[in-house]
Amino acid sequence: MNIKGYKTLIEAIEDLRNRGFKANLTLIDQRLKNKVTDHFFTAKEMCLVEIHRFKEQSKAANFSIIFAVFCNDGTKGLVISTGATRSNMNLIRFMDKVKIMTQSELSKAA
Repeated sequence: MNIKGYKTLIEAIEDLRNRGFKANLTLIDQRLKNKVTDHFFTAKEMCLVEIHRFKEQSKAANFSIIFAVFCNDGTKGLVISTGATRSNMNLIRFMDKVKIMTQSELSKAA
């Protein structure tokens, strides 16, 4: 898995989008939904390419996580989790089931 040292969530989103991770994905009923195409993906239908965590300076409990994923149909997308809410904890549990993709695997798939 590739790790970059982004300083902000916005910086990470911009760079990842420039590298092709354009789909916005959101968790609905234990599947990720592409907000544009309405296509759903299970944890087995994708791989985790990158993960980045950002903590707000003023409050230890406030954090954001961005997941860059590659889906079995070629979709490259982003999943963003903010804060410690119940729905975000469900997303983290879902992402824990997603296989981690190596850079060489991504190069072959792209």
